[in-house]
This record gives sequence, structure tokens and C-alpha cells, in this order.
Amino acid sequence: MFIMIKLHNGTIISKNQFALVKPPTEKIPKSFKTVEEYNQYLLSSIQILYEDNLFFYQIPSSFVVYSDKKLISEVTDLYLNTVDVHSKNVYKYTFVEPIHLVALDHFSNLEVLILDKIIQKHESSALLEKVCTFGLKGYIIKFANSKPYIINLCSPEKYLQPNPTLQSNPTLQSN
Repeated sequence: MFIMIKLHNGTIISKNQFALVKPPTEKIPKSFKTVEEYNQYLLSSIQILYEDNLFFYQIPSSFVVYSDKKLISEVTDLYLNTVDVHSKNVYKYTFVEPIHLVALDHFSNLEVLILDKIIQKHESSALLEKVCTFGLKGYIIKFANSKPYIINLCSPEKYLQPNPTLQSNPTLQSN
């Protein structure tokens, strides 16, 4: 099994996590045309749970996410790959235990949980605060087709273990 996920142009974008989840196809692609194609394939590999009228992504332990922040705080955007971080420095975090995250890319969940005003402003802090007040652990969302998927956690220090190795974002390297 290959260790890293690449784009067709050879850019490494993520650690291979398909052993942790259930890919939708028997043969896992070794590379993807776009980051969006990879994100969609990865999310379609993660088991979805329906509970209390909400859809949740069941994120397994050892699942890796990326951020531009060395230290995580209450509101830290986490991404499924290094390219979406949009920073020269990329930090890797690993989930220390399985976690259920509200699938806010399922619009029925938005209707149940969130006021239109909050979503229209794209305020991660207001959105996370609302999700946390419901006693949920966090969410995954995609605000628009041109934006990447974002993961935000309530009390991220409880669920993530930082990897001390700093990675460089291959798409933002200076020559």
C-alpha cells in the first residue's frame, strides 16, 4: 500500500488514510486530478452515522488533519490535505480517539442546527460556538464550491495529538 496521496502532477497532498476508512471503490486511486476530487473521495470513505435527526462523520482514531497553526486553540481550521491549508508552513495533527463530527455539508443538519445569518457570514467562531453549545464535538463543513472542507472541534486539545514535524506546503514553496 502506498504511504502518501499525490495529485496527478506528483504533488504530495496527504498521508494515505484509506486503511482507516472504507473507500467507496475496491481499487484506491494512487493519485487524484484535483484536491477537491481527493477530499470528496476521502469523505465518501468515512462512515456516516444518523443519530438524533443529524448526520455525523465517524472520524477514526489515527486520522490525520492539517493546519497552519503550530498550537491548536478553540477555533482552528483543520483541513483534509496540505494544499487547502494555504500557508507555507503546515502542521499535522492526529486524532487520538474516534470522534463523531456533525456533517454540516448535509444541508438537513444545517436546518436543524444553524441560523442562516451565521452561515452567510462564514464565521467559524460563531458557528463552532453554536455547535459546542449543543454538546456536540465539532463539525465538518464546506461553505462554497470554491472553498475547501473545514473541520473545527470543540476542545481540540482533547482529540488531537500534534506531530512535532513541520511540513512544507508543496504548492507554496519559493524557488
